Amino acid sequence: MDVEQWRWAGQERFAGFCLTFVQNREPAAVAASLGADSLTLMTLAEAEQAHPISGPGALIRLGAFGNWVFCFEDRAPIANRTSAITRLSEGT
Repeated sequence: MDVEQWRWAGQERFAGFCLTFVQNREPAAVAASLGADSLTLMTLAEAEQAHPISGPGALIRLGAFGNWVFCFEDRAPIANRTSAITRLSEGT
């Protein structure tokens, strides 16, 4: 595992986060279930510049491992809401 790749996860700048794992979904489907229009590949620095912390909403980071997708949200997570859990769990 590339430790440098995960350095951002240990940063304590944000008050809360949500880490979600969804099986048998593509990252784009998970993002759409959370209300995202599209996915863009960015570094953390690029994402924070494009979506500053002063703006509304969550900053969502997605990845895949095998048939699992993981979603890390900070700032204002939404995947922990009942309606989002229902959408993400449907058919899994």
